[in-house]
Amino acid sequence: MIGWPERPFNPISVPAAEGMTLPEAMAGPAGLLLFLGLIPFVRLLARWNKTAGIVLPAAAWLLLTGGVLPGAVLVGWVAVATGFVVLLLRLRRSGRLGRDAGLALLWIGLGALFLPLWWKADFAWYGWFDLETRPIGWLDFRPSPLHFLGFAYYYLRLLGWGRRELLEPGSPGDWRATLCWLAYAPTMRLGPLIERDAFAEQFRTWDPRGPIAWRRVFYHFGLLVGGGVVAGVLGHNLGIAMRPGDFLSEPEKFSTAALLGLLYGVPIALYLFLWLYNELAAVCGLLIGIPVPGNFNWVPLSTDIVMFWRRWHLTVSGWLRHNIYFPLGGSRRLPLLSLLGTFLFCGWWHGAAVSFLVWGGLQAVGITIQRWWSQRTTRDNQPHHPLWVAFSWLLTMNFATITLAIFLDFEHAGSRVLLELWKRLA
Repeated sequence: MIGWPERPFNPISVPAAEGMTLPEAMAGPAGLLLFLGLIPFVRLLARWNKTAGIVLPAAAWLLLTGGVLPGAVLVGWVAVATGFVVLLLRLRRSGRLGRDAGLALLWIGLGALFLPLWWKADFAWYGWFDLETRPIGWLDFRPSPLHFLGFAYYYLRLLGWGRRELLEPGSPGDWRATLCWLAYAPTMRLGPLIERDAFAEQFRTWDPRGPIAWRRVFYHFGLLVGGGVVAGVLGHNLGIAMRPGDFLSEPEKFSTAALLGLLYGVPIALYLFLWLYNELAAVCGLLIGIPVPGNFNWVPLSTDIVMFWRRWHLTVSGWLRHNIYFPLGGSRRLPLLSLLGTFLFCGWWHGAAVSFLVWGGLQAVGITIQRWWSQRTTRDNQPHHPLWVAFSWLLTMNFATITLAIFLDFEHAGSRVLLELWKRLA
């Protein structure tokens, strides 16, 4: 009997002693650190064969960090999903499949492949051999593979590629470029999303013997190291503050100062994690010679919610805009419903937790209110007073941080901790 969807593992809701293990971390986005050591082999192999240079080190890295079974499942899933998209595109180019029917089949087919991974959070195949046990046992990975292993991003990439080609059928393109696009390690687990055609053009002109843009490498590496120090200090202090228990489920155990520190500190830590991952992806891409697009454009400088979403996770935001928001009508008709559809899809895509949907709905409502206010207060494009800009920045950062705290509370959607703070501060 099929039950309710399983909530994904939440590392901030478990005691510090039960936090993320090193194998679990390496099986996720943090495992990209290990790929740095394989980049010389990427460039060396690519001098002989560019496809082999991308695919073979990526396969070795996937098996090394994610494990044999998880890697095999991911490769099999991507192969089936890609084969399905290619079949639809061939039928469309031959005239045997119409545009609308092709789009409907694309959404239904990829959704059917995605849904089991969304519905279930714990899989018997998601783990690695536990070398510390005798005889050797099996170590289950607790985080959901949906995002940790990269299924969710492959889902978006294949949907976007299929939709573009179904709308405007073109030539099939080089299958080797498509294979390398799918296997490119810096974009495999947590983005950034890169369109197939954009990658194919970079792959075509890529010279593995060419010079490395060391100035850009050092710039991003410097940000990575500096941000890593900040994240490490913040994580250490959050770990100390969280010792009394789960502040999301049992906020009464914490002082008001500790609750406020955690309410703001944990979302900031999430932002740092995502930002640092994308700086790491940028370093890897530059060292290989196929750069990846930037994903975060100094988010803390945002002074309104629309600007926030123009700076936050840029490639996913762009994907949502072109594949969900505009097809729903955008700002031309029923903009609130278009925003709700877009952000509820974004929340659903993150996994089976009510908090994701609540977060998505709040983003849509917040953007609608901000647009309404801007239309009534902005005149002749005159700049606002600096005090108003400062107030807008403070309001935006509080909105973003608190809604991220709601997002991170998979079980209660922030209701307990926010209610506890309201009772104490009101």
